[in-house]
Amino acid sequence: MCGDCCFATVVSCIGCCYGSHKVAGSRAPSNDEEGPRPSSKHPKKSPPSPTDPTKAPKPLRKTHQPAHQTILAALSQPPTPLQLHALTRLRTAYATPLPTPLKPTHLTPITADLLAALIPTPLHSHITILWATLPRSLLGLTQPTSFSRHGVASVTIKLNRRMLRRGRREEIWGALVHELCHAWLDLEGGWGALVGGGHGVVFERVCEGVVARLGIGGLGVGEVV
Repeated sequence: MCGDCCFATVVSCIGCCYGSHKVAGSRAPSNDEEGPRPSSKHPKKSPPSPTDPTKAPKPLRKTHQPAHQTILAALSQPPTPLQLHALTRLRTAYATPLPTPLKPTHLTPITADLLAALIPTPLHSHITILWATLPRSLLGLTQPTSFSRHGVASVTIKLNRRMLRRGRREEIWGALVHELCHAWLDLEGGWGALVGGGHGVVFERVCEGVVARLGIGGLGVGEVV
């Protein structure tokens, strides 16, 4: 056999062997020969037991101190520069006679300064103050106007229009501050504000704290209005 023939025979045998192994290795397995499926990297966790204390639902509202204690604690803090400016303007306004005839717009700056000096800023947008026709014996009225899952979410203060005609400074200021105390307690008290409201010892303590913060002598706030 010549050299060329021997070389061709060897190459032909190598090609057949490689080809046969390639075909055998690429054969698709049958259904019976399907290999095992890989296990999941993230196995499903069993649902927590209802009695598992770590999975208990969170309470809707955390336990806080009573509303009047929160208010008195806020009033016991030194006034901020913004509150000091508002208090200065209020004391000046109280010493100034009210204009005649008196209009609601004349009292708008006083209302804004009372909010700034007393009520925490986040609550300002939750308080609406308007003048309305009320019974003669009622100078003011504070009512919840919306609710959240925590309780009272917003309030409306209604002041008797008859006070504008009378123009009595002590009466108007006293009624306005009185109703602001109600509004503050309602917004801080959660659902308990709807049960424990009214004119009791707690309300009187808040009124005393507010009057002390204002520093205006002769301002009657705690009386039933």
